[in-house]
Amino acid sequence: MQKLGLLDAMFVHTEAENAPRHGCGLQIFSPPADAGPDFLRKLYDAMRAIPVSEAPCNWKLNQDSLIRKLAPVWETLDHVDLDQHFFRWGLPSPGGQKELGELVSHIHSQPLDFSRPLWECHLIEGMDDGRFAILTKGHHAMFDGMRGLRWQTCMLSTDPEKRNMVPFWAVGLPKSVHKEIKESPRLLPDVLRKQIKSSFSSVKSLTAAARESLIAATDKNSELIAPYTAPKSPMGDSLTWRRRVATQSISIERLRAVSVEGATINDAVLTLIGGALHRFLPEIDALPEKSLVAAVPMALKSNDASMSGGNALANLLVPIGSHIEDPLLRMQYVMDCCKTAKEHMQQMSPQGMQAWMVMTGLPAMLDLASKENSIARRFSNLLISNVPGSKDALYYNGAKMESWYIPSVLVEGAGVNITVSSYNGNLDFAFTSCPDILPHIQKVSVYLLDELEALEKKQQKKKVPTRTRSTKAGKAKQ
Repeated sequence: MQKLGLLDAMFVHTEAENAPRHGCGLQIFSPPADAGPDFLRKLYDAMRAIPVSEAPCNWKLNQDSLIRKLAPVWETLDHVDLDQHFFRWGLPSPGGQKELGELVSHIHSQPLDFSRPLWECHLIEGMDDGRFAILTKGHHAMFDGMRGLRWQTCMLSTDPEKRNMVPFWAVGLPKSVHKEIKESPRLLPDVLRKQIKSSFSSVKSLTAAARESLIAATDKNSELIAPYTAPKSPMGDSLTWRRRVATQSISIERLRAVSVEGATINDAVLTLIGGALHRFLPEIDALPEKSLVAAVPMALKSNDASMSGGNALANLLVPIGSHIEDPLLRMQYVMDCCKTAKEHMQQMSPQGMQAWMVMTGLPAMLDLASKENSIARRFSNLLISNVPGSKDALYYNGAKMESWYIPSVLVEGAGVNITVSSYNGNLDFAFTSCPDILPHIQKVSVYLLDELEALEKKQQKKKVPTRTRSTKAGKAKQ
């Protein structure tokens, strides 16, 4: 049996009817040039003929006793019925993005069956342009975004001529992921003991971080956002079981070309999202006067001179400038706020960053576990994460993957999740919302392109030289 790490176990304990803890991966493929009319039928039959043989697809959650309910483990099954996990769908006519989005939203809204291994795979046919999709669904206790992406990448290849490739349930986890799972801390006392011990030399930086957050909480003009100070928004209303998924893709080079000097791609992404929500929320009379606050997981390098340094995952709280209409001013604002948030975290050691995340996130996690949800709704308004993918085109049995979207988990207090995955020169945006508290999330995905075009127009105006006006003396007057 494989024990669950603390964070993985928390995803199990906070599972609720209105807040299932699974995420998805939506891969859009174009068939190979030599594909016949029966290509997808043969692909489905070939995938279905391969039995489930590798972890974690043959893991089932064991919660058979009181102890196991408190500390669940993965039990390895000798046989998994593939008919309970692999499904084939045909889109209704005309098979456009609307029909695909509605089907993906329906599948994403359904909870996984805890009496079986916590994953599903859906082969979707009938797209109007001849393409098809593979939607993979897995519980967050098994995968986070990065772990899931690395797992699914194992079934793909950069070689368009490669054939006889097997699906992910027969590939298995990469060794690096097995190591991560094995080394994950298991119990809360173990985590706290480890954090306290490793962060003892960083008490000074932790104290400084706490002091800065306290000052930020009372300073309306502070660029640093203190935990639990997000403005009131419909995104903080109580979730229902329903989900709506929308997608959008943007060229990385196109986005880089309109970024202000010094801005990162991440700054530009947050700016676009802030602008799209600035356009949309007035339509439902829900735009706060203050900027919406996003929780943004980000890998940072510590500047703590007392430690050996290293990278750590930090959960930054960043305002996305949703209260600013001008896209260039918004990007400058977001860039400054991101810089302040990074500096706030980087004064700590990697262990200190982890301790800070435990300290600031524990009230929200306990609130979610208690099902009260009164504290968690003020931590942030939405979740925005960036998952780096392959820079090269990938193929599955000759079919080229065109896009890779990651519809993800919603939590109480943050009724919108936007996961951005990079793939083959593009950024693929997956918008996930609860339509009962924030309807028409697909409009936000459309407004994302409008914001990009607005940035391009602003930048173009800056490049146009000032015209001169001739005087009677023939001299140019500026």
